[in-house]
Amino acid sequence: MEANRLYRAEFEFVAEEDGEVSVSQGQLVVALPREAQADPDDGWALVETVQEPRQTGFVPIGYLSLVESPTAGAHPGRGAEDAAGPSAPGPAAASEAEDAADGGATGYAQPAMSPPQWRGPSASSASASPERSGSRTHGSAAAGTPPPARHSGDEFALTRVPDDGSGPPSGLASAAAATAAMKSEEFAHLFEAHDQWFRQALSRRQNTFTALSSSVGDLNRKLTDGEARAKSLAERLGKLEAIVEQERKRWTDQLEKEREALGDAAGLVD
Repeated sequence: MEANRLYRAEFEFVAEEDGEVSVSQGQLVVALPREAQADPDDGWALVETVQEPRQTGFVPIGYLSLVESPTAGAHPGRGAEDAAGPSAPGPAAASEAEDAADGGATGYAQPAMSPPQWRGPSASSASASPERSGSRTHGSAAAGTPPPARHSGDEFALTRVPDDGSGPPSGLASAAAATAAMKSEEFAHLFEAHDQWFRQALSRRQNTFTALSSSVGDLNRKLTDGEARAKSLAERLGKLEAIVEQERKRWTDQLEKEREALGDAAGLVD
């Protein structure tokens, strides 16, 4: 990656470690030079954002693409002035032409702002760069070196995104990299643990279903027994009612006969 050149972020990158800088898709950044001992093939680029507030940090190289026409669109209002026709160059125009020439020599156009606002990498990186602020973690203090891997354990490792810019967005790339870096024995361990948990859950559900089935069977048997007892009681009540009716009729007939006998005896006395 060439230093002092203008690059465009092809994908959104979210910083998760100290020393990284977040960029959105389509955002313009400027590549900053790194120290000579830094590995140029480590997959990271030290950049500075063009928009205010300007920030400095590391971004994966595969997320960036070189802007082929760095001077295009550097001055949005320049087209209207050119359409109005040529004018005599004044001191301000000459100064602006010199600034544009300097920008073309460095490989990127400076935005239309006053010189105090357009600070060089040394002025803006003094407070934002990780190597100068001491915010880099894992004890890395070498200037111009990439940030450490986001997962330092054996389970995950940060992999490079293809340099041709065809890599997926950061979320999908991180998930794919983490999945690809997991060891096969860890996959087997996770699968075995999940299979064991699944078998235990099935066993618990089977035991619960068996207990419920047994309870339902007991209730059905009790209901059947209750229905039989109710039917037997109904039959016995029917027989008892028939016996009571017969006894009532017998006593009624007996009373009628005794009444007639008493009437006949009273007539004879008279």
